[in-house]
Amino acid sequence: MIEGLGNVLENTDNPGLSELRLMLEGLLDGQGVEGRLLGQQMLRAHADASRVYRLRFAINGQFRSMIVKFGDPQNTRRSELAAKRWLPAVGLGDHVPALLGSATERSGAHVWHVYEDLGDHRLDSRMPDQERVRAAIAVIVQLHTRFAAHPLLGEVRVNGTDLGVQLYEVTCRDAILALEACQPPEQHRALHERLLSRLYKLCDGLPSRTQAFE
Repeated sequence: MIEGLGNVLENTDNPGLSELRLMLEGLLDGQGVEGRLLGQQMLRAHADASRVYRLRFAINGQFRSMIVKFGDPQNTRRSELAAKRWLPAVGLGDHVPALLGSATERSGAHVWHVYEDLGDHRLDSRMPDQERVRAAIAVIVQLHTRFAAHPLLGEVRVNGTDLGVQLYEVTCRDAILALEACQPPEQHRALHERLLSRLYKLCDGLPSRTQAFE
């Protein structure tokens, strides 16, 4: 029995907590162990309503830490495909935390994922660590090169949404249209003109950027 498991995230307004707790009990073999909840911490909350927490347990005298993520089915499905299918397909499966379990709340509108906890290795934009940044860039390069002409690339585009050069072009042109429609006050006119000038240059450089993508 795991003391405190029935109170996991009880002070949050997240739906599907009973489904999450049942899944955690299974992952921790709750019926056959002695343990307790040591602590819980919110790591991140997004505008799209996804939330990430760290849960710490003591199980049979051993420390266990897990990351639980709450989100909508589309985003969680994308994360599951990345962890279990896409990244392993190009030999990068060891660069993502293992997905230990998934539970859908009763209405089907939200999903809980439980991941192994790899510790605090996030990139900090305020105090960037050069070695971590270098390692992240190396993985990103591998990701792009290994997926070039890969058979799964179409599946990735459909399920992951295409963020390629087409999005770059559409975003630039939409931003120009929005700014051109603005009538800024005198004190903001110089800033308005600088922003438009920068966007025009970005669009002018589109052919060379498209070639780089190809």
